[in-house]
Amino acid sequence: MSGSANTQNQRRGLRIVRIALLTGIVVFGVITWILGRVVLPGPATPPLAAGLVQEIGAYVEYGFVLTFLGVFGGVIALRSRWKAAEDFEAERQINLAGWALANFTALSGGIYLMLVGDPTFFGAGLALMVLTAFVLLPISESD
Repeated sequence: MSGSANTQNQRRGLRIVRIALLTGIVVFGVITWILGRVVLPGPATPPLAAGLVQEIGAYVEYGFVLTFLGVFGGVIALRSRWKAAEDFEAERQINLAGWALANFTALSGGIYLMLVGDPTFFGAGLALMVLTAFVLLPISESD
């Protein structure tokens, strides 16, 4: 197999990984959102950790915002390394690292959605993930 054909196969595999990461987090968020709105027979119960979040107040939100900003800064730093990468293998490693960071943010927002019932942080994390995967650290098409 020639180098160009091998690189094309690696790009195809990277596209599959990107879509799998995005699909997994979207499915997690949708199922969590739906299950949070299902009314079950019996006594009404608040979301799983609503009381805990009320007790610790805004610290959870501040923590998520700091995490979001830190991951965004990390992705921007990775973007500069991605632009300077000399071969596809280096780009691929940077892509995977950046996508994993953004996935962490979306997953953290999904957990917050599951525990509290507020989709705001999940939406922010998902937006960062899409921005990272398609704009900031896309799959390069040039050899």
